Amino acid sequence: MSDKTSIRAPLPGQQKKDPAATPPPAPRISQPLAERPEPPAPPEPAPRAQPAPVVPPPAQAMEDGFPNVDDLARLLVELAGPDAFAELAANPRLRVPLPDEDDGDAAPPAQAWLASVLRAFMTMDSLRRLQAGLRASLGELHQRLADETARCQQAEAALADRDAKIVALERRLSDTTVQQHRAKEALHRTLPIAPLIEQSFGSDPRIAEVRGALRSALDQPSEALGPFVIGFCLGWIEVRLGLAESAVDEHAKVERLGRALRSLLARLSGLYIPERRDILRSVGAYVSAHFLEYDFVSPEDWRDVDPSVHNAGGIGGHSVKEGISYAVLRRGNRQTVIHADILVE
Repeated sequence: MSDKTSIRAPLPGQQKKDPAATPPPAPRISQPLAERPEPPAPPEPAPRAQPAPVVPPPAQAMEDGFPNVDDLARLLVELAGPDAFAELAANPRLRVPLPDEDDGDAAPPAQAWLASVLRAFMTMDSLRRLQAGLRASLGELHQRLADETARCQQAEAALADRDAKIVALERRLSDTTVQQHRAKEALHRTLPIAPLIEQSFGSDPRIAEVRGALRSALDQPSEALGPFVIGFCLGWIEVRLGLAESAVDEHAKVERLGRALRSLLARLSGLYIPERRDILRSVGAYVSAHFLEYDFVSPEDWRDVDPSVHNAGGIGGHSVKEGISYAVLRRGNRQTVIHADILVE
């Protein structure tokens, strides 16, 4: 059946073509696509700056076993302080992109900047070495803190022991003071104060006021009465001896009695009885009676400091506490010849 003859007749006006006269068909281009010529490439754009590395968000967890950059940054900021990195973070040449964070999870600016720097520029080996160094530093700090805490506890224990000893000593001192006070009272009761007064002052009318003041003190004896009477009697002996000595002139006698009265006041220093002021005033009147031109005035006749009578320069107080020496006034015009030395309060 392969010898079938075509039954199609040529159309009118169409001649039958001779197969020999028909040109051969053009060959098909069957080259592969990769071998086809490519169109010319467009011109290369101008070089652009490389974009900064993408910073992962702080919340992104690192693989197990790797350092936590956020923790490293936080520890560095805590150790050095935020001010140590604030100036670096504000430098525009050191600026790195910061991650977007919610307000509730946002780290402090210096810490966030430092964490971004660590992520951008440090390798994992460097971060591990940094983490090891921080751990060593923190371990040393904790050890120093533990040592300081132990020393503080030892110091507190020593202070507590000392306070306990002080309390015990104060209790013993209080008991001793009470016993001493009772012993003084017993001694005062046994001292022959009344006979001592009578023996020392006798019946001389010129010292009747002194004798009367001392007898009045016996009615309500105080703790200082016994030492006061003993000291006064000893000082009174010096005054009587000074009055009995002969002097070339009255001025020399004034100086001698001034020293005797200073010694009397020194024996009475710190001994206060209600009659003290009256007794010292009577002593001054008694001594003044032995002079024609001068009066000896007790420095305690004034409750407040009087610069016209007292040596008030540089003493700093306003009230007279006790006298150290008598003032000497000229009897005619009451002019101060010798100022009185005093203690103030």
